[in-house]
Amino acid sequence: MAFHGTKKDTAVEMLKNDWQLLCPGDVTASGYSIPVRPGHITGTFTRTNEDTGEPEQFDPQQVFTSPSIKYCAYSTVYCDVTRYRGKRFKVAFQLRQEPGTYSIGQQTVGARSTIDPLFANSELEYYTKRKGVHKLTRLMIQLDSAD
Repeated sequence: MAFHGTKKDTAVEMLKNDWQLLCPGDVTASGYSIPVRPGHITGTFTRTNEDTGEPEQFDPQQVFTSPSIKYCAYSTVYCDVTRYRGKRFKVAFQLRQEPGTYSIGQQTVGARSTIDPLFANSELEYYTKRKGVHKLTRLMIQLDSAD
């Protein structure tokens, strides 16, 4: 099981797109372009994967998921806060993904402390360029207190 935090508008477009997770830069049938979120890594670079200890070419133009819902909801990095009728909420998908189709790597949000006590920060991101290997099982909504 894994999670994918996203903005409300992107979640709506993914639901219209046969419940498929999409990569930044993908364009849906309605013309909506999946954005690279502000403040996110935009270019490919070489890094040491903290989970494997091996060097890798890290490409941000992939589908990212996490075993941690806390990581997906971390600040407003992946889930924007949306306001509706005086309430604030965040959205994320719960999903299953085909084993062996993704890599595991470290957090990329600049956290200096443990984000989720159930997982090491070195194993908080799952990423893949493969499409059709995720099965969305739930749309999750976190309701925050009123404004």
